[in-house]
Amino acid sequence: MPLTVATMSTLNTDQSSRAEVLDYTWVQDLGKKSNFAGLTSGVIPGIGLGELFGPFSSAGYSTAWHSFSCWEERGDLATYLGLWDRMGALERGQNTKPTIEQFLTALKLAGIDETGISSSACHLPSPSCSPNHVSSLLSSSLLHTAALSSHRQNHISVVSFSNHSNSFPKNLDAHLSSYLLSLSSQPYTLTILTSLSSSSPTSSLPLFLMFPHRTRSLLPDLSWQNLLTNQDRMTSLLDLHFTLLRLLEIQNESPGLPSPSATTLSPTHLAFLSRYVPNPHGLLSEVPQSRHCPDLPRSQFLCQCKPTTTDIGRGKGEGLGEVVMQWWNLLNSRGETSCARVSLFQLSSAKISSYGQGDTFYRAEVRVMVELESEHGVEVQEKGSKINLKGLLDQEVESGSLRIEVEVDGGVNEKLMCIQQFDTQEESRREVGRYVDKVRSVLGGRLDSLFTENGVDCLWLVVRQLEGGTVIMVQLASSCSNQVEAVLDFRVGEGTIAFSRGEQRVGVNQGEVVMINVFMGKFITVEMPSWEYVLLDINYLESDEE
Repeated sequence: MPLTVATMSTLNTDQSSRAEVLDYTWVQDLGKKSNFAGLTSGVIPGIGLGELFGPFSSAGYSTAWHSFSCWEERGDLATYLGLWDRMGALERGQNTKPTIEQFLTALKLAGIDETGISSSACHLPSPSCSPNHVSSLLSSSLLHTAALSSHRQNHISVVSFSNHSNSFPKNLDAHLSSYLLSLSSQPYTLTILTSLSSSSPTSSLPLFLMFPHRTRSLLPDLSWQNLLTNQDRMTSLLDLHFTLLRLLEIQNESPGLPSPSATTLSPTHLAFLSRYVPNPHGLLSEVPQSRHCPDLPRSQFLCQCKPTTTDIGRGKGEGLGEVVMQWWNLLNSRGETSCARVSLFQLSSAKISSYGQGDTFYRAEVRVMVELESEHGVEVQEKGSKINLKGLLDQEVESGSLRIEVEVDGGVNEKLMCIQQFDTQEESRREVGRYVDKVRSVLGGRLDSLFTENGVDCLWLVVRQLEGGTVIMVQLASSCSNQVEAVLDFRVGEGTIAFSRGEQRVGVNQGEVVMINVFMGKFITVEMPSWEYVLLDINYLESDEE
């Protein structure tokens, strides 16, 4: 938004300006939910808007939330208040949407006093989609702020555009520029402009703090100097939460606001504060130059800094390539088109990236070339086809979870992304039998028979040990004549990274091999994963024709 940025730049250079704008250029995107939780709760996962607005309410502030969203909508304020989480989503059996009474009660508990004109369009169809809403929200907020300021009423005014992320009007830039210029003339109003998401975790979140000169004069010199210094330090919206609470302390000239006793906080909350909030004064205390990606509670691997990347080494990584290839087979098997399965032809490269040993995220980037597992039923011109795949395996150490993403690497004929295979059901079942024999005699692994058909094994749980046993891949292979549904409970040992935990319900079609789980230790170690499973139930789904 060039006009908005130009306006804020002008406020810093124009001698007649009554405000100064601070631009924080290294604000790490923690992920949308984590950004919101950090800003409003000061802890991730969040524990409620009252953690921010409650102390201000206790200090006599009036809080208003301006957004065009309704209490029965799944989005913006209703979701932030936890109405949908508490009442349950409709698909989970909830028959009614949140009521206005529940909405008003939640507002009061969160320390929010007003919602301005937010609900004025709730009687209209698609109430949150009008392109004129943004200008109306800004005008309403400006009038509300001016009225409270004239009566010397301390207040917080939040303007949220979260329901408009895909429908911003073309003239938003002009409206926002005018809005900020008007606020800059209000002598005791601190204005904050930010966002809950960025284009990429490698890009900074926008964060601007507009201080009127009179407000700035109320701050201790050291606090103001720290605000200036931190513009070039790595920060997050978690820092902004504690900045606002510290500003409230300074305004009240009190040694500290009432805060929960350490004995009332959960061990998880205390551990979070100990690791990620070394100083509760936020941006009003100097952020260390040494702060790095591992020092922030990110929800994904990527960060603004450049990670350290190392090759896994010769003779290693094929197990990870096997996981990438089987994930690709799984994705293709869930489409409407019957796609040929592929097998690993060669490992092109495998690299491990991290931001240091203290980080909670590690990433393996694996590139492989795959070929058709069987050319039976494949058109002649597509036989011998090979596809380059790029896989990303992200480990989150704290939760012990594994994320897998696979895409075609480089330019490729779109048709090669799914090579159709016209196999008979009988041939597909024979292919599964051949795969099971290959595991038993060549690939190595454990075969647990889960189901028999006419006294013959037809459903196996395949456990393959890869990378010297540091990677375990679990599959279901079915040569049954009908679909079989298995319910399994996976129990994972401490320190083991797993794709899935707990109960898992999997349907396997006839003649199908599907990867259902992966276990491994941290990439940077040679730890053996610890896990077990329990078969809870199994159902043989006969076709309607029978």
